[in-house]
Amino acid sequence: MNHYFLGNQLLASRQVADCPSHSQAYFCPACGEIWARLVSEASPAYFDSNTVYCQRHTPQGVPGWGVIPGTLCQGFISTLSSMRWIAAIENLPLAVLEREFRVMYEHWKKETE
Repeated sequence: MNHYFLGNQLLASRQVADCPSHSQAYFCPACGEIWARLVSEASPAYFDSNTVYCQRHTPQGVPGWGVIPGTLCQGFISTLSSMRWIAAIENLPLAVLEREFRVMYEHWKKETE
């Protein structure tokens, strides 16, 4: 079972046959906040850290092509092969997918204005 948190609030949970073997923490390099967590019951005490900007911060300096602040997918897509990330996205709970869509849409809208 995977549990998805934004801050300290549970966003969704879902049983997935091919769960990650460890939990993940999403760390914003701009503010230092752990803004999201994926807690895997397979290994709830071991966390891998993903450096992903939160929605309040945009990467500075060299543009990060494809970097979308606040996305949960950025953390695990970069660690999976292209075939596995498609399966991973298909197994996300609906609440997480809806949030990802909103985050990506708002980012796209901001970038194209």
